[in-house]
Amino acid sequence: IENYQRAPQRQAIRQLALPQFQRVRAKLLALSQPPSQTLRDFTQRENAIHRYARTIALARQGKRQQAEQALAPLRQAAPHDIFYQELQAQLALDHGDLKPALATFLQLTNQMPEQWLFRLQLAATYLALHNPAAALPHLQRLAQRFTDWPGIHGRLGVAYGQLNDQPQAHMALAQEAILEERWRDAKIHLNTAQQALPDDAPANLRGRLQLLQETLTAAQEEAS
Repeated sequence: IENYQRAPQRQAIRQLALPQFQRVRAKLLALSQPPSQTLRDFTQRENAIHRYARTIALARQGKRQQAEQALAPLRQAAPHDIFYQELQAQLALDHGDLKPALATFLQLTNQMPEQWLFRLQLAATYLALHNPAAALPHLQRLAQRFTDWPGIHGRLGVAYGQLNDQPQAHMALAQEAILEERWRDAKIHLNTAQQALPDDAPANLRGRLQLLQETLTAAQEEAS
């Protein structure tokens, strides 16, 4: 559930129809404010949007059974609704039920390949299944689109690390640290990446490392 936080939501909202907008708004509120506040704000249990927001709040409190009970009438009324399918799969992912989560996120990503959230959740499921090779192309695609989103670079670092590609793992983690203004961590990761870089590393990889080093220096100077 926490995967949604700090994500670039606005781009995904601009072209939504009103009912979808209302549900996305409810989701954002349910994810950005304390769950107890959401449960106080969305009290109409027979209202689908209120029930949807309450499901997210209950999930954030770790109350999976109550969350699934809240979601069940929505799924029964609209079994093909992607919002409800996605939330059911996210509940499964959060509690380690990886096979049903993977099946749903694969289906949603194939149906709507431009929906970045489904692609992110699919990649997260692959990482949880220790299949970084399957997660990597999705994370690379997301990193190209959302260059300033630290979390994507952090997940890339995890994927490269699971693949034992230490130079690229530490470069991705350095980029995450730079975006979060964690200069010391960024420097450590860049130094580690440089030490791990093989002598026959391709020029583009060396160029990326140099660019990150220059980016870190410039960012530190700008911040000081």
